[in-house]
Amino acid sequence: MKKHKALEHREYFLHRSSCNFVVVSNTVSPEEITLELGISPTRTLKKGEKGVGKRANSAIISPHNIWEIWSGDIINEEFEAASHIEYLKEKLKNSLAAISRYRENSEVELIVSVWIESELSGTGFSLTTEEMTFINAVSDRFDCYLFAREEIIVE
Repeated sequence: MKKHKALEHREYFLHRSSCNFVVVSNTVSPEEITLELGISPTRTLKKGEKGVGKRANSAIISPHNIWEIWSGDIINEEFEAASHIEYLKEKLKNSLAAISRYRENSEVELIVSVWIESELSGTGFSLTTEEMTFINAVSDRFDCYLFAREEIIVE
């Protein structure tokens, strides 16, 4: 039987994961969001602005104003969401009142996303009640993206 490509170099599979919190709006600018939340974003795009998709590395033209904080990639043998969620909790803890006002604004959408790339074709993750409560408190939507990769290159 042919060995999985990743196992030609090591004896375990890897996962690359990250988490982000995104504010999307057609009417509220990234600058206004930064002022309201009091947090420096990882990335912003204004509606109509050209950018590069983070995962696909493809050119995009943003259909909305986008304000984002990103936990950064973690590469390890076991995927766990806790460190990513903890990062978002720490970043957002002083902005919960502003986030609550945005949740009431129909012109704003708040999204928490988890991104997982894995050398295993079947992977998943678990969230605790506390993590789900936090995600529900700060977002209108939770997205999860799972990608099977033949090999994750550690740079």
